Amino acid sequence: MKKQFLFLQIIGWLVTFALFFLYGNQVLGAFGTGYILAITVMSCVSFALIIYGYVYFVYPRFYKAGALTPLVLATATLYALAVVGRSLVEYLLLAPAYTLNTVTSFIHNHSLINIISCFIALVVGILLNSVVESMALQQREAEMKQRQAETELKLLKAQVQPHFLFNSFNNLYYDTYKALPDVAQRIAMLSEIMRYFLEESPKARVPIQTEIAFIKNYIELERVRLAKPLHIGLQVDENAHALVPPMLFMPLVENLFKHGLDKNAENSASITLAVQENEIDFVVQNRIVSEEPSARVGTGLKNLTERLQLIFKDKYKLATTQQGEYFNAHLKIPLL
Repeated sequence: MKKQFLFLQIIGWLVTFALFFLYGNQVLGAFGTGYILAITVMSCVSFALIIYGYVYFVYPRFYKAGALTPLVLATATLYALAVVGRSLVEYLLLAPAYTLNTVTSFIHNHSLINIISCFIALVVGILLNSVVESMALQQREAEMKQRQAETELKLLKAQVQPHFLFNSFNNLYYDTYKALPDVAQRIAMLSEIMRYFLEESPKARVPIQTEIAFIKNYIELERVRLAKPLHIGLQVDENAHALVPPMLFMPLVENLFKHGLDKNAENSASITLAVQENEIDFVVQNRIVSEEPSARVGTGLKNLTERLQLIFKDKYKLATTQQGEYFNAHLKIPLL
């Protein structure tokens, strides 16, 4: 796909160069091939600056959903600089061959051609950017599907007699219930987590209460590993009814346990999940331990961002901020 796209661009530039050279030969043929070639090269350079400047500089830096003014201003600036720069270079190239009146006439007549042709180049740049965005989205979707297929394959390999596995958990639970009730409770939680992985995670959507139960079990099992107490204020809507992609919130919870805890002291954190009229709010807050802020944004959050983009496009909000001694991760997604 990339090679074909590059090949089409090369063909397009060759055609553009040929057309402008023929045009220059008709209009400026009396002044020699050298001037015509220079004008043609300058025209193509100005087109390239507009097209690729928009695709790889202006759009990535100035486009923000819901705020088009910076993008419009930056695009207009790029367009104006290309037109003026092209006209000045053409004037400097052609000036030695013309008298003042002829130069003035050339600038007057040729400026309109510069304006129109550069505008066409800008339109081509906008269309090319749409193609580039579409190709990038298709590539991300293909990579996500491949990862999903690999995950499902691994899951199928792991599903060796799941009934035997759950029966074994149940037997361990009943064997330890009277003598070691805390251990029995952890076995029950682990059994629920395994059931979630095997039965719920392959689905496209799961009830939010199922996701909440999974998060609670995960937190309780993580507590066991900690030598010091962990105080988590968990605020969730127990009566909420909504569907969410499975394990969507887990990277933020895992990030808390990986980067937000001091293993040598007591820790406190808060997790809030609220289902509102049109969206779901999920917030994780913890104290900052002595660690570089960049270390808190690992592969899990990068993968989460890619997954959110594939599922919700630009309709989600994910922000990580530092407020004093607290680190906050805030996710908003629309209701499905």
